[in-house]
Parts: sequence; structure tokens; C-alpha cells
Amino acid sequence: MLSDDLGDKLGIWKPELTTTKAEESTLETTKAAGKPTADDKNATKQRKMRDRSELVPYTFAGRSLRIREIQVSMEEEVGYKVWHAGEAFCEYLDGGNLDLVDKTILELGAGTGIVGIVASLMGADVTLTDLREVLWNLEENVRRNTEGCRHTPKVQELTWGKGLDRFSDKSYDFIIGTDIIYFEELHRDLIFTIKQLSRPHTRVLLCHYPRWPSRDKRFLELLQKDFDIVNQCKFLTARLFEAKRISKR
Repeated sequence: MLSDDLGDKLGIWKPELTTTKAEESTLETTKAAGKPTADDKNATKQRKMRDRSELVPYTFAGRSLRIREIQVSMEEEVGYKVWHAGEAFCEYLDGGNLDLVDKTILELGAGTGIVGIVASLMGADVTLTDLREVLWNLEENVRRNTEGCRHTPKVQELTWGKGLDRFSDKSYDFIIGTDIIYFEELHRDLIFTIKQLSRPHTRVLLCHYPRWPSRDKRFLELLQKDFDIVNQCKFLTARLFEAKRISKR
């Protein structure tokens, strides 16, 4: 197990997080009362997660990778483990199916970061995003495995449907996601996010493990209100489909 100050030793960057005056006031009140703050609770949670984590070896893009994974159940935070679709998507990229050199990629729900890491190793300019609570592990995995990449990968916080203006001035060649349609209650926010951050030329590539065909069908029907499904296939144990925004007529 790696020590708690690994991030400091590696010089891992942290996303810039801002707080409102109301949040600062609440934080000061909590500290004054001697109660644990949200940061304290997060630090405790991270220590517990490190205790049940391991560095799992993978080989993609001609590199030996070590990805920190944490044993979780499907009811817990799913962003700490490489799932079947993640490995399948990495195999797909590693097989040379896409020309990624100098392409800009936005990854949604990056989780452990393995797919974005492989894309970065293959020459892409990658921005990996996920919820704040998983960024510490995502950042460590990215820093540990992307030395010498053509473009330095970026890690940013992104909650689907919120704060999208921080990304709206950028143009991405690809928007990718792996096993991100698992929670049906997030489908609308996910599709809204993809729509807002894509351009007519953007290729949207989503890879998932087909657990519930009826749920997957409902997602695709919702997606097709704004996107054309231009290609779909089965790859290893996963399904991969490509979508592009419907041109305004």
C-alpha cells in the first residue's frame, strides 16, 4: 500500500475548486465547533479506500500500466474499478482502429482513467473528467502512467449538466465514455452534456457492457433525438457505438 502523502511526493496537481462565502462561513463554524469538516471526512474515506486498493497491471499501447483499483460493489462508487467495457475499449484503441495522434478528446466519467490514459499514450490530447470524489485516484493513475506522452493529459471535475461553460469554448474531435449509461436517472443530463460540448464534426464514442437491453434501448432512443447513430458493433464483451450531432436543416 502506498503512503497517504503519495500525492505530495509525486507532485500531483489538484483541480482548482472554489467556495462561496456561505460555504466558507459554514466551514469556519464547523471548525470552531470542533466537528469534522467535509475535507476531513473525505480524507478519512480516502485512507479507508487506500487500505482496500491495489495497483493492477495492464499492458496497452506498448506500455506496462499500473492502475489503482479499489474493490467496490455495483451499489458503491463505480468509478474506482476498471470494468469489462473499459478493457474492451482499450483493446479497441490499441488495435489501431482510430487515428488519435493530435486529436482532442474529452472523456466523460473517466473513473480510473485507463481509457483516457491509453488514448493519451497513442498521441491524443486528452481531458479526463469525473466527479470530485474520484479525482484523487484518477489524478494519481494519470500521473503514474503518462510520462513522456505527446500531450500532457488534463484532469478536471465535471458533473453532467452543470458548469459546462468551462468547457464550451473548446472543440473536441472525440467525446468518449465507457460504461456511463449504467444509471438511467442520469441519461438526460449525460445527453445534454454531450450535446452542449460537441460540435458537428465531433465523433461521440460510447462503449458499454450490455447488462440490460431495455435500458440501453431507451438511452439510444433518447440520444437519437439529437444525434445520428452512424456505427455500432460488438467488440469483445462490450458494445461500442458512434454518434454524431444531427445537422440542422
